[in-house]
Amino acid sequence: MSTLIHPRKIALIRRNRLGDMICTFPMIHALKEKFPEVKIVIVSDSPGCEVARWSPLVEEVHQIRTSFLKFLNPWLNRDAFQGCDTVIAVKGGFDRHLAKMVKASRDPVRIGFDSHRDSDYYTHSIPLPEYEHQIKTLFRLLQPFGISEPELYRFDLSIPKVEDPILNWAGDLSAKTLLLTLTCNRGQYWPMKNYFSVIDRLQETGKVRIGIMKRPEDSFSKETMDGLTRREVRILEPTDLTVVANLLKTAGGYISPEGGLVHLAASTKTPTVVLWRPDGVVKKWGSTAKTHLDLQPKEGIENLSVDQMIDVIRSHFGWEI
Repeated sequence: MSTLIHPRKIALIRRNRLGDMICTFPMIHALKEKFPEVKIVIVSDSPGCEVARWSPLVEEVHQIRTSFLKFLNPWLNRDAFQGCDTVIAVKGGFDRHLAKMVKASRDPVRIGFDSHRDSDYYTHSIPLPEYEHQIKTLFRLLQPFGISEPELYRFDLSIPKVEDPILNWAGDLSAKTLLLTLTCNRGQYWPMKNYFSVIDRLQETGKVRIGIMKRPEDSFSKETMDGLTRREVRILEPTDLTVVANLLKTAGGYISPEGGLVHLAASTKTPTVVLWRPDGVVKKWGSTAKTHLDLQPKEGIENLSVDQMIDVIRSHFGWEI
């Protein structure tokens, strides 16, 4: 495979969820470090577009256009690649939908994973990777530029400051602030009764303010809502991702099941405890941030005791409670 030299404008197509886009920033930083003058274009779904605009390294952001006639999708997005000389399908494996979009761009250099050396879609096809962390996998896509995986991943996000009443939820900032996410797109991980016990234990200290981050699509049972209301826990329902990022940025600690917000918390350097089910793949999707602690007991996260969680809060957040 020949090494590419001095690209002028590179488009990265990155679909799927928030966490996927955040995992893309280390490779963007590596491209800019190698080629300071190159222009970076992001083509993504809506959640990815919003966070991509926070990167000072990204010149343009385009939301992927779709049609109910799927065969039209590659051609609907050709304008996003205007003026580019290189396009990369940013995916941890072969994705035919992405591959067709890359081919339709007609850019002279097209890079992506493909098991076929003589790819129908890519001018530079990269062999499918072994099972490894997503960020490590994405660096394989930069081999044609002679870029190697760095020892330290950089995200370089500039999260905009916003004014929103929800950001004042904790009131007295002398108290420690803990944010919790109770659900994620794969369902409940830790029993609600355990969350209630932890909340009770922390509130008894008088040193911790607790907020529950609730997505608009989440629905809590009446029993859960009654329990949270009785404990005077703040339910925080931000509808804007920038507000979510600012909430995380100002929190003293964050506890959540695995998901995109965990990766966002890594970019804000928020001390975070991540709850994983036994079938969750930490090796591939776990955060690489030193501020994060992954909990994945072999016997199942549901068997993690309240005492164990309190000990984790003390040790990982450094709280004397």
